[in-house]
Amino acid sequence: MCLVFKDRAAAEEAVRQRNNYKLDKQHTFLCNLFTDFEKYDNIHEEFVAPVPEPYKIGDEYFTFITKCQDPKACTVLLRGPSKDILNEVERNLQDALGVARNLAQEHRLVPGGGAVDMAVSNFLQQKAKGVSGDGELRIPHGVG
Repeated sequence: MCLVFKDRAAAEEAVRQRNNYKLDKQHTFLCNLFTDFEKYDNIHEEFVAPVPEPYKIGDEYFTFITKCQDPKACTVLLRGPSKDILNEVERNLQDALGVARNLAQEHRLVPGGGAVDMAVSNFLQQKAKGVSGDGELRIPHGVG
């Protein structure tokens, strides 16, 4: 579809408002200025196109493009036995990506989800390596 606007400002406003608009859970509306397509005409000579690699997963064949130079995006293929499991996996993946995004933006990490238990366990295992005999079975309170 191609829409014509009265001036560039109106076209840029349309792109700003409508690009990446979520139509539903699986579809997103993409909107570009016609001048954006010029950047695809000016590809650097040193550019090497990625080679598609066919893979067989189960009984189906898929084509993946891997080993890209300076990749800017990725695709995650979710498969499962039922829609409920796929929906749960998708929610978990979105949560994990949100955590990664927040960590990249804020550069701070608040441990959770059993992190303290794991740290204590690791500490006790390291201390136990340096103790021999019956002392391995117990480590006195206040050690460390």
